[in-house]
Amino acid sequence: MRLLPLFLLLCQIAGAQTTRHSFSEAARTQEQYLLNNSSVGTAGADSATLWRIRQELVNLPTLYDAQFAIDVAAGGDTTVHWSLSESRSRFPLFDFGGLRGNLTFLLGYKDINWRGLGNEITAFYQNNDGRHNFLLALRNPGIRGTRWGYAAELRRYASEEPLYFAAGSTLYDYSNLTLGGGLMYRLHPRHEVGVGLTVFREEYTKLPAQEAAPGPAGLTENKALLKLSH
Repeated sequence: MRLLPLFLLLCQIAGAQTTRHSFSEAARTQEQYLLNNSSVGTAGADSATLWRIRQELVNLPTLYDAQFAIDVAAGGDTTVHWSLSESRSRFPLFDFGGLRGNLTFLLGYKDINWRGLGNEITAFYQNNDGRHNFLLALRNPGIRGTRWGYAAELRRYASEEPLYFAAGSTLYDYSNLTLGGGLMYRLHPRHEVGVGLTVFREEYTKLPAQEAAPGPAGLTENKALLKLSH
């Protein structure tokens, strides 16, 4: 019975101890993003747990390294200091090339840590042999700090494409205007499921030099694509 008061005292001391986590050297990444995409906000300070959290942080596209140091106060409270090294997250997009009679170039921008919350934004313009193409895309992996996310994109692609008929092939001026969106849910920092819907309009116009070739003068098709992902 003498051991009971000592046991209760130890329980009270252990219950009063807290573990805090602090972050430094993250110029763009918001702390809320780190808490939402790792178990750092709910974990203790034992070595195995901290190394697991470190791996979760390094797996994030916004970071390439994370180091920790443990500081234990006289009262038993523990502070884990995280020193973070951010990945390069802003990228210019540039492409130039082509084949004989078909010159193409692309100019754009991509940010995989927009607003410091791990959001991805992509925008580019592409000229394909005088045809205008573009992409505007946004991906938000955590809406207001929840496990829910969304993605949306608007894209246009145009090129010269062949269609094949029984009497032979014919070259067409082809364009594809696409609008898509979807929802994601994060089951775990390394597992995510999603559902999305894309609608697109395809247009084919026979090239002037192909008027005598087989096939209709023009064709328009509206299509939809349902996507499930893990």
